[in-house]
Order: sequence, then structure tokens, then C-alpha cells
Amino acid sequence: MGVLLFVREGQGVLLETEEIKHLLTQRELSMYIIRLESFRNRLTQSFTLFTTWLGELFKEPFFFSSRAFHEAREDGHGKG
Repeated sequence: MGVLLFVREGQGVLLETEEIKHLLTQRELSMYIIRLESFRNRLTQSFTLFTTWLGELFKEPFFFSSRAFHEAREDGHGKG
């Protein structure tokens, strides 16, 4: 068994930084430090994902021609 300690950018996440420092002095406990990504990295990744998705969205036409609509209806694929 052990204790998981979560930090982000050198600061405690679930516990205060001072509490983590105190726990690290306890030799009888097995501790594992989990370093989480910075918010800046997560924001960059989210923005990249969004712009990629937006780029894919604009590759497809938003509207199709009325001819394609009528052809789909005649084939039974359209509704209305």
C-alpha cells in the first residue's frame, strides 16, 4: 500500500503543498508523487483538438444542392 500525492506546477492538488512536504518526511509510508499536466498544456491541447474538429467540419459542405435533395427523395433516402 502507499499514498498517492498529486501535484501540478509544484503545488499540491488534493492537499496543501505544506501537507505534502510534511508527508514526505514520514519514512514509514510509501508515497507516490503524481505530476499532473499544467493548465496551460491542457488548454493548448483542447484548443488544438477544437481547431482540428472545426477544420474537419468545414471540409464537408453545410448545404447540398436542391438536385441532390430531389435525387435522394426519388431513391427513397430522403424524407419529406
